[in-house]
Amino acid sequence: MANGKKSQSDLMLRLFNICFNCDLRSASPAVIPLGVMGYIQYGDRFSMGLIARRALNPKEAKQLGPTVREVLAQPFEMLKAEQERVMASNDRVAAIQALVQSASSVSYEPLPERAIEAPAWVERKPQSQEVQQFLKDEVLGALRQQYWVLVGPEAEDSSVLHWHNFLTEPELAEAV
Repeated sequence: MANGKKSQSDLMLRLFNICFNCDLRSASPAVIPLGVMGYIQYGDRFSMGLIARRALNPKEAKQLGPTVREVLAQPFEMLKAEQERVMASNDRVAAIQALVQSASSVSYEPLPERAIEAPAWVERKPQSQEVQQFLKDEVLGALRQQYWVLVGPEAEDSSVLHWHNFLTEPELAEAV
């Protein structure tokens, strides 16, 4: 923020591929794509979204032991809970970084940040509903595109769920 004004550099889209690594000890473990998460922070606005699979296909489920299979049976539900923990955090960016840095079989792979070129009216009306909708649309569009890059065309339609949790600071204040 230069001279108290928001600039394009304040609008950075961050996306994460979320996958399950079947055997971390293997040189090339099987990887099961679960979904994508992303966010934009702009001033006091924080918009975050998640698109994840509803279920694993039978072939993927067979690669897992019973305990892990039970946890991953519904990837969306598991990731939704993680996203809600992030949104409840006082420092959401730090909470996301903790997920990225965790030594777990579920990996949150950060993708290169993308600068979002905001229309001029965004700076003139930073607290408006239109800005909120602009941020939601940017996250949603990027998530939809990245989701299909991650899961590929072989994903079964029945195993896909588009769920969006876009909360901003003003929405959180209203929800309490």
